[in-house]
Amino acid sequence: MDNSMKHFAWSIVVGIAALSLMGAAPARLAETKLLVQVKGKGTIEITLDGAKAPRTSTHVRELAQDGFYDGLTFFDVKKTPKPYLVKFGDPKARASGAEKASPGPIAFENTGLPNVRGAVGLSTKERDPNSGDSIFYISLAENRFLDGKYAVFGRVTSGMDVVDGLDRGDEVSSVTVVRG
Repeated sequence: MDNSMKHFAWSIVVGIAALSLMGAAPARLAETKLLVQVKGKGTIEITLDGAKAPRTSTHVRELAQDGFYDGLTFFDVKKTPKPYLVKFGDPKARASGAEKASPGPIAFENTGLPNVRGAVGLSTKERDPNSGDSIFYISLAENRFLDGKYAVFGRVTSGMDVVDGLDRGDEVSSVTVVRG
């Protein structure tokens, strides 16, 4: 191996190491979990899929780290006539009434992840896939007709019983970011 090839190989090793130290490696993002503590109900653990949804996962993780979701309520719970979904993250749905602004919408990320029971996706305005911001939903059932229309960025890995027991107005005391 000549010197230029050795230099090139060494550059790649150093670059990968630097990305890992900065936390930008997709595998590191894929290990991120959100622990959503719902007052009087329990904890919902959401595992973010940083490999397939890096932009959306990072956006939601940063909102959680900044305390944006603390004190918000589940403002949309659709269980009848059959289980559909619950929504959370609207800055206007804060228990204290004080609205806290979010950073604004991010571009749609077609992750290819399915809308199955426990899937977590970024809500958008109808017919505007680039309007996703802070509101996300958790599917209560298989909702495959939503596939490709919303960025699914994670899944509930623990606490689906808590999700099933949610009611409109249930308050989140905190959302904690945990890296595995």
